[in-house]
Amino acid sequence: MRINSKAEKLLKRISKPITKNVVWFVSTYTLLAFCTMLFPWNGSRIIGVLQLYVELYIVAVVITLLPSRIADVTRWLLTILFYIICLLDTFCYCRLNIPITPTLLALFMQTNNKEAQEAIIAYTSDFEALTPIIGIVTIFIANIVLLFLNRKIKNIATKYTTLIALSSIFLLVVTVPICIKNEIYLLHRLVLGDDEKQTYIKSSISPTVRFYTPIHRLANAFIEYNREKDVIEFLHNSIEKAAVEDCSFTSPRIVLIIGESYNRHHSQIYGYSMPTTPRQVGHINSGELIPFCDAISQWNLTSESFRSMLSTHTEGDSGRWYNYPLVTTLFKNAGYTTLFLSNQFVTEESETYSDFEENILLNESRMSQAQFTLRNRHRHQYDEELIDDYNEMELPQNSKGEFIIFHLMGQHVDFEERYPLEWKKFTPSMYSCDHPEIVAHYDNATLYNDYILDTIIKKFVETDAIIIHMPDHGERVSDDGEGYGRRFSFTRGDIQQQYEIPFWIYTTAKYRKNHPEIVEQIDNAKRAPITTDNLAHMLLYLGGIKTPFYNCTKNPLVKSFNPNVPRIIGGTTDYDKAMESHNLK
Repeated sequence: MRINSKAEKLLKRISKPITKNVVWFVSTYTLLAFCTMLFPWNGSRIIGVLQLYVELYIVAVVITLLPSRIADVTRWLLTILFYIICLLDTFCYCRLNIPITPTLLALFMQTNNKEAQEAIIAYTSDFEALTPIIGIVTIFIANIVLLFLNRKIKNIATKYTTLIALSSIFLLVVTVPICIKNEIYLLHRLVLGDDEKQTYIKSSISPTVRFYTPIHRLANAFIEYNREKDVIEFLHNSIEKAAVEDCSFTSPRIVLIIGESYNRHHSQIYGYSMPTTPRQVGHINSGELIPFCDAISQWNLTSESFRSMLSTHTEGDSGRWYNYPLVTTLFKNAGYTTLFLSNQFVTEESETYSDFEENILLNESRMSQAQFTLRNRHRHQYDEELIDDYNEMELPQNSKGEFIIFHLMGQHVDFEERYPLEWKKFTPSMYSCDHPEIVAHYDNATLYNDYILDTIIKKFVETDAIIIHMPDHGERVSDDGEGYGRRFSFTRGDIQQQYEIPFWIYTTAKYRKNHPEIVEQIDNAKRAPITTDNLAHMLLYLGGIKTPFYNCTKNPLVKSFNPNVPRIIGGTTDYDKAMESHNLK
C-alpha cells in the first residue's frame, strides 16, 4: 500500500500541470498543432507536434507553480497573445506565401501608416485565400465553450489522473531524445541570441525542426531584426557613398558564376581521379580557360562568403564589411546593366533559400534596387533553368555593358537532389572510402555542375565576354575519413575541403582578340594567392570603373597586388600558417 500510495502521489504530481490547466493546455496545444501541421515550414511537422507537447508541458509546470490569481491572468494573457500571433502568421502565409520572418518584420518596420493601410485593404480583399483562418476561429470558439465547462472538465480530468500521467510520461520519454537537439538549437537562437553560425560553432548540431510554430517564428523575427538593424542602416549609408568617378566599360560583358559548396579536391582540373569536369578540361586544353591554383574562401558559410565577395572591404581595412559599398552597387552606378540570377535568393521570398543575414544583403528592397537592374523571381529544382530565366529577360537596348551574376545551387546538401537522374554516372561501387554513397552523389552533382558551367559559357561564346567562376566555399565530403557536412574546426581535412575552392577565368575569342593584355595578366596571375575578398577589386578593374573604393593592391591581375596580406579563414585562422603547421606549404 505504501508503494502504491507513493506511486499515486507521483502520478498526481506528473499530471497536475495538465489537470490544473486542462482547458488552456488542450486549447493551446490544438491551436499550435493546427498551425504546425497546416504549413510545411522549418522541418518535420510530426516532430514539431511531438516537440510542442514537451514545450507546453514545461510552460504548464511553470503556470502551476504560480499563485492562483497570477496563474489565471497568465493563462488569459498567453491565450490572447497566442491567438493574435497565430492569426497574423496564418494571414501572412495565406496572402504572402510566407509566415512571419525577420525580413517581413523588417519590411513592416520600414512601412508608414498609409502604406500599411493600403496593404491591409489589398490583402484582405481575397477572402478565399484566407480560409485557413477559419480553422483558428473555430478553435477559438471551441476554446470559449470549454471555458464555460471548465469546472466539469477539470473534474473529468482529475478522474483520469493516472491515464494522463502515464500518457505524459510515455510522450516525454519518447519525444525528449528526439527533440533535445532542436531544443538546444532554440536555446541558442531564441534565449542566448546566437546567430546561425555561432549556434553551429557552439553546439555542432543540425536540428530537425527550427521555428516550427508562429510563436517561435515571431520571437526569431524580433531577435534577428534587432541584431541586424544596425547593419541595415550601415548598408543603406553605403549606398549613398558608392561614388563612381568614371567608367571605360573595359569588359563590355562580365559574367560571374558563383558556385555553391564546391570542394576543389573533387574537380578533375585540380587532379581529382574521377572525370567530374570533362568540359572544363576541354576548355583548358583549347586555351580558353585559365584555372588558378591557390584560391580560398574566407568562410565556410554562404552568408559570410557573399559579404566577402561583394563588399569592397578587404582583410586589413578599417571598419566592417558593411561600411564599404558593394561591388554590385558600384557596377550599377557606373552604368552597367546588372543581372542577378540565383537559385537560392529570389524576389519571391517564400522561395528564398536563405537566412536573414543573406536577405538583408540581397533581398531587402532598397538593397536589391541599389544593386540589380533585373532579377529572377523563382527558384528551380535544377540550375539549368536559370539560363532559361536569363533568356526570358528583356535587357535594356542602350546598355553600355552587362554584369551578370549566376548564383547556383551547385553541390549544396543534400547532394542527391542537385542533379537529374540521367546524370547518375558515379556509383558507390566505384569508391573505396567512407560514405561511398555520399561521395558518389557529390561527384554526380559536380559532373552536372560541369555541364551547367559549360552551358553558360556556350551562351556567351560568340560575344566579347569574360566569365569568372568562384564558389562561395567548399564542402566536407569525407575525404579525410571523418564524415561529411559543415564543421568549424581547422584540421587539415576541414581546411582543405571547406576553404580551398576552384577558381577560373574563361575568355571568349572576341575578348582575347580585343583585350590581349588582360588575358596575359590573367595567365600571369594564375599562381597568385587568391581570396574571396579579392574578387570585388578584380571585377572593378575588369569593368574599368574608377572609384575611391578600388584598391589595386587587392587586385591579383595587376603588378601592384600585395600577395603577403594574411588570408584569414573563419574569422580567426591564418590559412597559410595553418597549412604550414600541417606540413602542406
